[in-house]
Amino acid sequence: MTEAWRIEALGRPHERSQFECSVPALDDYLARFARQNHESGIAKTFVAVAPDSPRRILGYYSISAGAIERENLPPRAAKRFPNFPIPVARLARLAVDHEFQGRGLGEDLMMDALNRVLRASGDIGIVAVLIDAKHEKAKRFYARYEFESLPDQPLVLWLPMSAIARLFANPERSRPARRIRRAPNLSGLSPCDGLEAAARGAARAALDLARFARCAEREACHRLQHPGDRRAHLGVGGAVSPSERAVGHF
Repeated sequence: MTEAWRIEALGRPHERSQFECSVPALDDYLARFARQNHESGIAKTFVAVAPDSPRRILGYYSISAGAIERENLPPRAAKRFPNFPIPVARLARLAVDHEFQGRGLGEDLMMDALNRVLRASGDIGIVAVLIDAKHEKAKRFYARYEFESLPDQPLVLWLPMSAIARLFANPERSRPARRIRRAPNLSGLSPCDGLEAAARGAARAALDLARFARCAEREACHRLQHPGDRRAHLGVGGAVSPSERAVGHF
């Protein structure tokens, strides 16, 4: 079975109340607060939907702006920044509906979020992305992408913009924002049907590669020169309670 979804901004048509990810706090946020916060600009939410069922939410993430207090940074990083709050983006919530967990959608959502922040960093100051991991399993997932724990907050993870730029600029270490489609099953088709299906599959694969090549080229142009480790006090978007942290149900 071929997986297919697209990621778009949350809107009124999306059925927020039907989403279930096995974490009530994340379900409740999407149902009750996500759209209001999105429209007010407190936190922007983006959802994954299937083309043939565009109202159903398969997964979502919420992202907002914030800052790291300089005195909270590790000494090595603090030396590189002035004595005022350092701007960051915070991925406060990320969840996948229980029916779609384990299919790679969580990874697609995270990559989409990082790509979105990287594009924005070309126009506004952003030093890093911070993530609140709910548990060790989620932490291990993010560690695959070079996220590291803050010294005294092991479930608060940071990734500098320079590392995000490398993630998208290096094809051997990154992946497209969409899942790579598997080859179609041609058994039982006539020769003509088989050739037509193979051609469609090749065209889709070429389109995926072209999208990724454009993405990598664009993001390489937006690399920043701020490496920096980070610690987190977020001034925008409100505090995130432990039960609402970005969860690793992927």
